[in-house]
Amino acid sequence: MLFNHDEEINELDDETQDLLPDGEDNAGFDSDASDDEEPPEAEPEVMEKQDDDRNDGDESSPYERIVETLKGDKLEEVSSSMLVKPQDTLFRLYEQDNHAYRDAVTAYFEEKNYQQAIDKFEEAITDASQRATRDLTEEQAGEIVAKSMYWQAEACVKTQNIQQAVEIFKALIQNCPGHYLTLAAQRRADELNAEDS
Repeated sequence: MLFNHDEEINELDDETQDLLPDGEDNAGFDSDASDDEEPPEAEPEVMEKQDDDRNDGDESSPYERIVETLKGDKLEEVSSSMLVKPQDTLFRLYEQDNHAYRDAVTAYFEEKNYQQAIDKFEEAITDASQRATRDLTEEQAGEIVAKSMYWQAEACVKTQNIQQAVEIFKALIQNCPGHYLTLAAQRRADELNAEDS
C-alpha cells in the first residue's frame, strides 16, 4: 500500500521493525513497494503468531463461544418476530381456536380476574360441546370441557364460593370419568368439604 505522507511511512517502518524476529532488520523491504508485490517473509510468521495468541488458553468449542456471545443484552437483538409467544405454547391448536377458553385461562392465570374466568370457562364449555359435532373430536372437546370445569371450580374457590366449586368438581367427576383431572377434582372436593364442615 502506498502512503502519501512521510510520517505514516516512518510509523509503518517502526511497526514493521517491531514485528520482525530479533536480530533481523528490514533489509530488502521497500517502504514504497506496490500492492502487487509479495509481502515480506516475516509477515506470515506474525500472522501465525497472532492466530496462536488468539487461541492460547481458549480451548472452548464453537458452541461455547456462541453461548458466550449471546450472554447479556445481546439476546435483545433477536428479532421479536422470531420469538415464540408464550400463549402459543400454552395451548394446543384446538384449544387456541376456542377463544373463550383462551380468554378464561388469561383471566385466571395472568389477570387474576377470577369472576371473568368463571364466566369465560362456562362459555368455553358450551363452545367445546357445540364444536364436538362439527370440527373437534370427542376427545378434544372432552379435554377442553374437563380443563374448563376444573379451573372454573378453582376460580370459584378464589372468589370464596366454595359450595359452587364443590358442585363443579362433582360434575367434572361425573361427566368426565376417564379424564386425568377427575382424581384431582375428587381430592379438591373432599378437601373443600372437610374445610367447610
